[in-house]
Amino acid sequence: MIRVVLPHILLVTVAFGYAYIGAIIFASIEEPYWQLNRDRQMNNLKQIKLLTIDRFYRQLSNSSDDQLLDNIFNDYVDVVYDIQQEGIISSDDLIGNARNQRWQQSVTLFWTISMLSTIG
Repeated sequence: MIRVVLPHILLVTVAFGYAYIGAIIFASIEEPYWQLNRDRQMNNLKQIKLLTIDRFYRQLSNSSDDQLLDNIFNDYVDVVYDIQQEGIISSDDLIGNARNQRWQQSVTLFWTISMLSTIG
């Protein structure tokens, strides 16, 4: 009985170990790149926010046309939506509850197992 079960247990153990090592390597490669892009996008978003506030107050002091103010606000919302849709910045980042690490062990392990099962 042990001769039949032991190779299967060993095979499953080696497969999960291989996937776990792959997940660690994947996270170590992707995390710095993602962090750099996230920081760049957050800085761009902060600059766009300041420019939008400036445009809003200048328009508010020059005229009281609500349609122009709505257009300024809608332009800002469109930019934020586009940045969020790229997938680098999450909604948690936008409200200030950002995690420091996107590629957590469970996510990288799932991604690695998915890649291994797809590619073979």
